[in-house]
Amino acid sequence: IKKSGLCLIRKQPLIYTLRAIYKTVVAHLKKIWNILLILVGIASLALIAITIFIATSMGKRANTDLNKDDGIKIVNRILYVYEFDSLETKTDYELKILERDSVRIFKYNNLKDSTRNMTFRFNKLNSNLYFGPDKFNVVDSDNYRTEFNFDKYELTEPIMDGVGPILFNKTYGVLAWENNWENQFYFVNEVNIDKIDLPIFKYNVE
Repeated sequence: IKKSGLCLIRKQPLIYTLRAIYKTVVAHLKKIWNILLILVGIASLALIAITIFIATSMGKRANTDLNKDDGIKIVNRILYVYEFDSLETKTDYELKILERDSVRIFKYNNLKDSTRNMTFRFNKLNSNLYFGPDKFNVVDSDNYRTEFNFDKYELTEPIMDGVGPILFNKTYGVLAWENNWENQFYFVNEVNIDKIDLPIFKYNVE
């Protein structure tokens, strides 16, 4: 009995030591686990922040690509509006010509009223012209000649009171169009205005 008692007495410190070690290890593991959780949280926040930054940068880049001035031709235009044969208004515009892969975009910006901005798109592959949702194709090449040769475009699917015809040159842009309400529109500049006998449609377009 004494021997067994001695064994119990001797074994008790070892058990306590193991328990202490276990508690210490568990405590350290909890700390490590908490640290890992914090690190995972920080990494997740960093990933979210990076994703938002990339998305924002791409959005800004896309917007910049649509409006950037580098490499874009910018010229002045004056919009002459005729009703029947009478000049009604003259308005200053800025024309930006943008290259986008197979499409050349002609953005006419009204210098006083942005609600009157206009955009024409020219498909360089098939020479089709788009004004808003409407599609136009060439019906008469070199229909009107100045320093540029302007092709005559008509709606591919004619509609009542639709726009047309349009006189267009892929370098100059839009020169003229009418809206079938006896209104005629002419985008001219300070150089060619003295060389063009307006209104064109009355005298030059069949």
